[in-house]
Amino acid sequence: MSAAIRNEALVRALQEAQEQGIKQRDIARAAGISEQALTNCKAGTRPSLRTAQRLAKALGKPVEEIFPDGKVVHKVLSKTPDSP
Repeated sequence: MSAAIRNEALVRALQEAQEQGIKQRDIARAAGISEQALTNCKAGTRPSLRTAQRLAKALGKPVEEIFPDGKVVHKVLSKTPDSP
């Protein structure tokens, strides 16, 4: 099993927020996620697309800047064919 690779872009964005006096707890709260979920994302766990979007919004940055490698979990909803 391979270890997750730390998300340096997210770590940098959080450091910038911290320099402005914004705590990680507040970022997590604004994104609607737990502090543990934020820690997991920093450690390289792939968040859902929705979580990635919420984090980006809370940090005031585009998703592509925080998750530049595109490593987010995309959920595809399949349509069932309409019955005749």
